[in-house]
Amino acid sequence: MPAPSLPDYSRADALVAEFRATLPYELDPFQVDAMQALARGHSVLVAAPTGTGKTVVGEFGVWLALKYGSRAIYTTPIKALSNQKFRDFQKRFGAETVGLLTGDVVVNPDAAVRVMTTEVLRNVLVTGESRAPRARPTVAPPLRADGAPDASPSPPLARGAPLDDVGAIVFDEVHYMGDPERGTAWEESILLAPRHLPLVCLSATVPNASEVAEWIRDAHGELTCIFHEERAVPLEHRYWVPPEDPEKAGSAFKVYTVLTADGTVVSQPSLRKIGGELAGKVRFGGVTSQGFRGHEDAGGEDRAARELPDPWRVIRYLEGEGLTPAIYFVFSRRATEESALSCLALKPVEHGRELVQEAKERLAGLSPEDRALRQVALLFRLLPRGVAVHHAGMLPQLKMLVEELFQSGKLRAVFATDTLALGINMPAKTVVVAEMLKYDGVQRRPLTPNEYRQMTGRAGRRGIDERGVSLVLYSPWVPFMQSMGVMSGELLPLESAFRPTYSTAMNLWLQPEDEERLADLYARSLRRFQHDRDLKELTEQKQALEDAFELQRADPGGARRQELWERAQELSSVDVELRRARRVAAQESRRTVGGLARVLERYDYLRDGRPTYKAPYLRAMFDTNALTLSELIVNQQLEALEPAELAEALSWFSTDRDSPMRGLQITRRLERLRDILDHLHGGVLREEERQDVQISRPLPPDFHGMALAWAHGDDLADIARRSRLQEGDLVGALQKTLDLIGQVRGAALRGPLGEKLVPLLDEADGLLRRGVVEASYQWAVGGLPEVDEDGESNADVDLDWEVPVLFEEESPGGFRRNRDRPSPRDRRPAAGTPGGPRRGEAARKARKERTQAKLAPPPTAPPKPRRKRR
Repeated sequence: MPAPSLPDYSRADALVAEFRATLPYELDPFQVDAMQALARGHSVLVAAPTGTGKTVVGEFGVWLALKYGSRAIYTTPIKALSNQKFRDFQKRFGAETVGLLTGDVVVNPDAAVRVMTTEVLRNVLVTGESRAPRARPTVAPPLRADGAPDASPSPPLARGAPLDDVGAIVFDEVHYMGDPERGTAWEESILLAPRHLPLVCLSATVPNASEVAEWIRDAHGELTCIFHEERAVPLEHRYWVPPEDPEKAGSAFKVYTVLTADGTVVSQPSLRKIGGELAGKVRFGGVTSQGFRGHEDAGGEDRAARELPDPWRVIRYLEGEGLTPAIYFVFSRRATEESALSCLALKPVEHGRELVQEAKERLAGLSPEDRALRQVALLFRLLPRGVAVHHAGMLPQLKMLVEELFQSGKLRAVFATDTLALGINMPAKTVVVAEMLKYDGVQRRPLTPNEYRQMTGRAGRRGIDERGVSLVLYSPWVPFMQSMGVMSGELLPLESAFRPTYSTAMNLWLQPEDEERLADLYARSLRRFQHDRDLKELTEQKQALEDAFELQRADPGGARRQELWERAQELSSVDVELRRARRVAAQESRRTVGGLARVLERYDYLRDGRPTYKAPYLRAMFDTNALTLSELIVNQQLEALEPAELAEALSWFSTDRDSPMRGLQITRRLERLRDILDHLHGGVLREEERQDVQISRPLPPDFHGMALAWAHGDDLADIARRSRLQEGDLVGALQKTLDLIGQVRGAALRGPLGEKLVPLLDEADGLLRRGVVEASYQWAVGGLPEVDEDGESNADVDLDWEVPVLFEEESPGGFRRNRDRPSPRDRRPAAGTPGGPRRGEAARKARKERTQAKLAPPPTAPPKPRRKRR
C-alpha cells in the first residue's frame, strides 16, 4: 500500500461534495456538518436516533482515509453486526479492500479497511502488536521463577498501538460504553487510540451526549459533537385494548392513538384505568412481577384483568391497516415461537410457496442432520404464513436468512426478542411491543425509555413510509399510564461501566513505575470524569446555598427562623456529600490499582511491583476469566488431556448464560480437572472479593459434556435434546470455545510452560470445526448461497431436499415448560387471583358440572369389534 498523503483540511466542502456524488440519495444537514468536521481533521461524535443515517458518516470516514492512501478501522459491538458491515463494505469498496477480525474469524487481515469488534481493537491497542514489525522500547525485563531477570521479549507499554498507516477509527453504536459486559473495551480503546487519529463515534440518542463528547475531547483531542434529535421517519404511538368480555356478542378490541407523529399527546381518559390489574401480585416461574405501581386509579383489586391479545389477531389488524411488515418484540424465546405459531390461524400469503422454495435453496448447504433440526422445521412451518422467528437461540444461518427475507419485504412479521434491536439493519413499518416488563436475571422489571426507544427505532422505513407506528399491547401487569410514561419519558443518561481487566493491567505494567501510569489510565475513564462532573455540580450547589444563606442571615427580619434553619440543614448535607465525593474520587483509581496489584501478587504475576515469568501468559488472555485460564497454563494442568477433552475443558469458560440445562457425561480425567478448577477459580473469586476488584465470573456448574460430545462426532440435535439447550446457544458456545482455543494458543506460545499444549490445541480446534459450526463461519463471511432468477444456486448442493415436519406436540428445544409460567395464549388470571374468578364462583361452577355429570345417563358401551375371518 502506498505511503499515505497529508490531508488537505482546506478542501472540506469539496471532499464532502465528492463523496455525496457517490451516493444514490441526498444527505441531511447534520450528516454534512459531521463530514465537514472530519474533513477538517476533527474527531466527531454523532448522536442521533436509530434509522437516521449515522452510518453514512462512518462510511465517509472510511472513504476519506482511503482517499488519502491510509487504512481505516471500523468497529462494532457484536460479531453479527461486524459480519453484516463486512459484507456491506465489500460491495461498497470491493472485496479485496475489506478485511474482518472478530476473534474467532480472521479474513484478509492486511486489508485497507478492517472491520472488527471493539474488543479486538482494544486488544490490538493494549498489546501494541500490529501486522508490521516495529521496534519495541527498552523496558525492565520481568522476573523468572528463580527471581532472576527474564530476557524474553515483552510487548511495549501501550501508548497507542503502531497504527501509523491508519487514517480513521470508526466506533459504531458507541452508546455501548454503558453496557456492563462490553463498555470497558470502548473506553480503553478511546483512551489508548493514538491522539493524531480522528475518531468517528456514532451513538444512539443519549441526553448527556455533550458530557460524553467532553470526555472524549479531554481523553483524545479536538472533537465536534453533532446532536440530532429528529427521526428520519416520524413515529406514531398506539395502544391496543382487548374487550372486557371477549365472549360477549359485539365486543371487539380497540386501538387508540396516544402520541401522534408530531409528538402531540392525545388525551384518552378512558385508558386511565386500563391495565395493571395484577401489578406485583402474580408470579411467573417463581419470580414476582415488579410491575409499575403508579396512580391509585391505575390499578385495583376489584377490576378484572382482560385477556391478553392473540398475536395472530394483532398481525391481522396490522395487515388490514396496511401497517406491515412488522417486528413483534417479545422478551422470551419460548414466547416468540408460541406467538409466531399462533399465526397459523392466518391465511397463507400468496408467495408462500416461493418463500419455502427460496429458503430450501438458501439453506441447501446444511447437512442432512442439521436439516432435521426442530428450528428448521419451525421456520418452514411458519414461512407459508409470511412470518418467522428471530432470537439468540437460533442457528446463525437461520437468523441470517430471516434477516434477509425481512429486509427484502417478503415477510409480513418477525417475532423477535430484543436482541434484534442491537444494531442489525432491519427496518419495518411497525414495531409491536408485546410487553412492558423484561426479566433481567433477577426480576421482571419495567422497560426503560432507552430500551423502548431502541426497539421502536426500527419503525418507519426511510424513503418508503411517511410515518412509522409503534403498537404497545395491553398488559394486566402494567397500567396504561405507566406505559405512557415509558413511551414519552426522558431518556436515561449514558453512564460508564468501566472496570479493570487483567490483560490491560499486565500489558501496561512492565516495571514498577507503571503502577502510576495504570492509575492515570483509570483516572481518565468516563466513570472518573462523571465523578468529577458530579463534584463540580455539588461545588456549585454548595456555593449557591452559601450565598443564599448569607443573604437571609443578613436580613433576619425578612427571613423566618424556620426557613433559615432549613437552609442551614440543606447546606450541611451538601457539604457532607461534597467531602465524601471528593474523598471517593481521589481514592477510587488508586484503590482499584492497589487491589488489582494485590491479586496479581497473590498469584505471583507481580513481585515487588515487577512482572514475573508468569506475566507473558496472562498478557495474551483477554477473557473475563483470564487469570484462571493463565493459571491452568502455567501450572500445566491441561497437558495431560486428549484434544477432545481439552476442547471440553475450555468450553467451561464459553458461557455465563444462567438457563436451565442438563450437563452431559464427561471422562474421569475431566472430573478430576473440574474439581481442581472449582477450587482454583473459587479462590480467584474470593481473592477478588477481598480486594474489591470483581473481574472474573462464576462458571455455570451444569455446562459440561457438550463440547466433548461434539468433538466425538455427536449430532447437534442430539446434544441439544440431551442438554436441554437450544442449537444456537450450543453453536455460540462452540464458537466461543474456538476463540478461547486461539487465546490459549497465543498465551502458550509466550513461554516454555505452554510448548506441549500448542499441538493439542491445534487438534482440538480441528475437532470442533465441522458441520454447522464451520458453516456458520463461512456463511458469516460470504453470506447465504445466492439464488439466481432461474432458481440456480451458487452452492454445489441438492436444492430439492425434504423439509422436516414440526409436530403439534413438539415443544421448543431447550425449553422446559414451567407450570408456574403461563404461555402468551393462556395467561389468564387463575381462580382466586385478583382479576380472576372468585374461588366461590369457581367452586359453584365445579359442583354444578359434577351434579350434571351424575344426573346424566351412563354412556352406552361401544359394540365389540368383530373378528375378521382369516
